[in-house]
Amino acid sequence: MVKKIFLRLCMTTMFIGLVIVIYASDIEGIDFENEKCLAVVELTEDEQIVDCIVNKNLNDVAIIIREKKWGLISEVTTYFVYHNGNRSEPYDYAGYLTFSPDGKKLAYATIEGNEFWKRIMKVE
Repeated sequence: MVKKIFLRLCMTTMFIGLVIVIYASDIEGIDFENEKCLAVVELTEDEQIVDCIVNKNLNDVAIIIREKKWGLISEVTTYFVYHNGNRSEPYDYAGYLTFSPDGKKLAYATIEGNEFWKRIMKVE
């Protein structure tokens, strides 16, 4: 079963200052004045969001999705990076999401087999 998840950014001013909250919801019709939808992600029942980051301009989001499935004798875990509506190729591990200070590049680390990679991609 595929489920749509809406990542929403909510900004609220409290006595401690501006509070920014990113939350996931499966309800499509929410449209509050102080929040906006950053991304719509489709997840299967085997997938979950394990990390999420928003750039300093609060207009771009990157997500790490973990998928766990049973293989022949053990559980197999793969990771994907979701950004700008696109899902990356599967990795053995993905983490350490970071936007550049100007918000124009996204960097993250991956493991494929026995190799560790740092990946940097331009943000449109």
